[in-house]
Amino acid sequence: LGFSVMWRWEPESDEQFWEEIGRKATPEFRAALDYVGLQVYPGLVWPPAPLPGRSAGEETVEALTLLRECYMPKAGLGREGDLWVSENGYATNLGRTEAQQVVDLKSTVEGVHRWSGTLGVTDYRYFNLRDNRSNGTDLFDAVGLLRDDYSEKPAFATYRQLVHKLGAP
Repeated sequence: LGFSVMWRWEPESDEQFWEEIGRKATPEFRAALDYVGLQVYPGLVWPPAPLPGRSAGEETVEALTLLRECYMPKAGLGREGDLWVSENGYATNLGRTEAQQVVDLKSTVEGVHRWSGTLGVTDYRYFNLRDNRSNGTDLFDAVGLLRDDYSEKPAFATYRQLVHKLGAP
């Protein structure tokens, strides 16, 4: 049993959200909670553009660290619950390239893997397998590893290699 949160969808409300859980959560809720999922889209949602000198992987690890070390304690949630990256992806439209998607995906998966033991991250899920509309103008239209015609983007092979190298059976 778990729940997911969108990282910094509304940055000013993050602290309030976790403090409210801390006020309202019962001991039974806390005992039943197996994981907290993080939906994180560096360069797409927050931060809305890549920050100079920072990789997407560094942004993702920072989000996981703040979730684990700052926000979850505000809710009275201990370290026994797992963290999941329940959604993560990188767009290839609106001026974003397929080459950058590869770089961002690789730095993220490697960063999450490197820090997974320290932060208690047990799951990583990429969003989305296939673009909704490869040439669309919505933020999430072209986040897939496949184009809308099912042809592979370069990130598809990169993700496959990372799963083979770092994934658990």
